[in-house]
Amino acid sequence: MIIAQRPPNEKSRLDSLHKYHILDTSAEQSFNEIVQLASCVCQTPIATVTLVDDERQWFKAEVGLNGTKETPRDPAFCAHAILHEELMEVPNALGDERFHDNPLVEGAPKIRFYAGMPLTMGDGSRLGTLCVIDRVPRHLTDDQKSCLRILAKRVVNLLELRLTVSELNQAVMTIKEQKAALQSLLQMNNRALHTIEEQKAILQKTNEAGTRLLSVIGHDLKSPLATLITLMDSYALQDMTSGEFMEWVGKLRDNVDYAYNLLNDLLTWASEQFEGQVLARENLHLAALIEGEFKNVRPLAEKKGNRLVNRVALDAVVNADPRALLFIIRNLQLNANKFTEKGTITLEAQPQSDGQTRISVVDTGVGLTPQQLERLFDPAARCSTVGTQGEKGSGLGLRVCSEFAQKHGGSLGAESTPGKGSRFYFTLGPRK
Repeated sequence: MIIAQRPPNEKSRLDSLHKYHILDTSAEQSFNEIVQLASCVCQTPIATVTLVDDERQWFKAEVGLNGTKETPRDPAFCAHAILHEELMEVPNALGDERFHDNPLVEGAPKIRFYAGMPLTMGDGSRLGTLCVIDRVPRHLTDDQKSCLRILAKRVVNLLELRLTVSELNQAVMTIKEQKAALQSLLQMNNRALHTIEEQKAILQKTNEAGTRLLSVIGHDLKSPLATLITLMDSYALQDMTSGEFMEWVGKLRDNVDYAYNLLNDLLTWASEQFEGQVLARENLHLAALIEGEFKNVRPLAEKKGNRLVNRVALDAVVNADPRALLFIIRNLQLNANKFTEKGTITLEAQPQSDGQTRISVVDTGVGLTPQQLERLFDPAARCSTVGTQGEKGSGLGLRVCSEFAQKHGGSLGAESTPGKGSRFYFTLGPRK
């Protein structure tokens, strides 16, 4: 019997073997299935996944050895096989000077044929073999050799996977320990952190609401005040007579009232934002409410040659917060007027099958492109397009309208065709 020499990298090979923590572990189905498949494919009564340790060869999985877990290293065929990069095949052990008097040949399991494919790891270490053994001389076919190589790679993958899982489990344990220590520290400061988070949330909400409030005031109050300034400038420049100016005095009062009412609405909205007040819903006669709002918007519409049309049925009733509803209608009318000149702005209302009411503001203005529609309700975009006479806005009015519609159980939407006009609509859900 010729005892196999130790590989030149024996120390690092054994270090690599031991780092996998595989020796003396319990049987595992994935390895057992591989030796069963190797035995079946190669048609041998014995197959093993063998790991060559310092003084022994240990079987992670075996078929045909009746539960034997290990044998000494010196007579091991696999100790020779790990010296090769490729498959080692011994067709007839009795005719091979290395093995003819080997105790595993002369005695149990009476090896005559052996084929072992080295288990070569990623670092180049050959830790053992996937081998098949028969008690009669023979050769493997090329297909059988190919299958044995593939199965050996599968064993290598399982070993690598097993090590990765073990390392991950260890990392998880470390993280859990660190997490427990961190939680202990966090609990000591929990009250302080909770207070900080509450204050942060309040401050953030206050800042956001304040920003929206200022933007909407700048957007919606600008139009009625602009009318006042235009009339006063016309009179100062003598573009109108005293009689004509006096004729507009009543309208001036209407604009002042309009601005005053709008400011009250905005302050109510701000209070709701800051204090989280709920909507005060009531039954409202929609046609009369819109007609009253027309009186405020009509001077601005006439200035641009636009006609206001109320097509809401006289008996139409909706259940809504009046301030919030007026805010939405006013904003949509002003936007329609902003993008319409010498056209028509129409208000409509249709009951829906699901119990909601859909209110629309339709204009014959310049319309919006698909790209503008896509960005219209994007909070991050905050886009604002200049009107037909250079009117500017904050771009946030529609966002506030959308919020009010949502709080009524509805939504805000838009349809538009460039050059033909737009339809902005919102739904009001039935009162719950």
